[in-house]
Amino acid sequence: MNFNKIIFSICLCVIILCGCKKQQYEVRIPDINGLAYEYVMEAEEAFGKEDYNGAMAAYLKAEEVCNSPDYTDENEVSYLYYAMGTCYIKLTEYHKAKEYFDKSLAISEKMDNEELNFENYKYLAKIHRAIVDRNPDLALNYAEKAENLALSLYGEKSQQVAGCYSEQGRIYFDMGNSDKAYDYLIMAIKTYKENSEESASVYMDLAKVYQQQELYDEEKECLEKAASIFESSNSLNGMVEVYNCLGNFYCENNDFETSILFFDKCLEILKKTGAENYTLAECHYNKGYTYYVAEDYEASKKEMMDAYQICKGLPMQSELTEAMESKIKGNMKIYYDYIYEGDKVTGFESWFEQLVSSEPLS
Repeated sequence: MNFNKIIFSICLCVIILCGCKKQQYEVRIPDINGLAYEYVMEAEEAFGKEDYNGAMAAYLKAEEVCNSPDYTDENEVSYLYYAMGTCYIKLTEYHKAKEYFDKSLAISEKMDNEELNFENYKYLAKIHRAIVDRNPDLALNYAEKAENLALSLYGEKSQQVAGCYSEQGRIYFDMGNSDKAYDYLIMAIKTYKENSEESASVYMDLAKVYQQQELYDEEKECLEKAASIFESSNSLNGMVEVYNCLGNFYCENNDFETSILFFDKCLEILKKTGAENYTLAECHYNKGYTYYVAEDYEASKKEMMDAYQICKGLPMQSELTEAMESKIKGNMKIYYDYIYEGDKVTGFESWFEQLVSSEPLS
């Protein structure tokens, strides 16, 4: 099957996610299904503008049309489910993302759509590795299937194969097998284009392996290499990610001043872009943790509460935001029990609610 001629052109989402230039695809929609096509185009437009809530609202309307008895093209539906999975990832609703990739895969495997099978395997490997139920064995199974397809579809020197190597490296790292993780990550770096943003991401993963092996000089070198690549390509997302890692690195090595400088770099980039998302909350949280370790408890409390308020203010809650809120509340309980010297008559819950609402503390 020609991947470029799929009816809906929902595969545009793949190109958007990879940062590649958007292409045009041949579109053929029967008259009765024209409404579904309109919703998909509306969704893609919103997705391209990073309005993921708007994109999902339109995708759900398209799904409703496709679920009607008159709609019989399963191949179109499988691409719609795949696109919805990618959108749910952007919304950090990972259980929903898994649900739709599973639904897409059930159809694409039945129809021997190898290109779409590859994409579904790839995302399901990531989801089971890092997010949903953390099942490394299942993640590895999907990653190996993706690699086999990538080798046959795109060739051993392709970026798709490199991506499969890097994913397997991450999975082996999560399994505690640092030797296997190292081997696959090195294979990925050698297969990716030199100094590409993809290779920078692998250097960051390799830094985790070195950290696990207590090779801190090598860890720092990998993070600095990744930072250099992201800075050269002016990748704002990449810079935020690696500065966050460098901030954590210097915190772990008790250089709190340098750690705070890197978190401030993250926050400066995010505020310039107007980002109000989980990543912004995470930067505030990590900065707050650094202040806590440095025993600057008031500064720590302020950053933690900034992170909490950002999570609460997001238009759509997710597993990540809920986990962050729970973690912050747990940290504030420790602060309240052992460090806070104010009036504790009302108890922690009341104190915390006052803190959240920015009302004067008792």
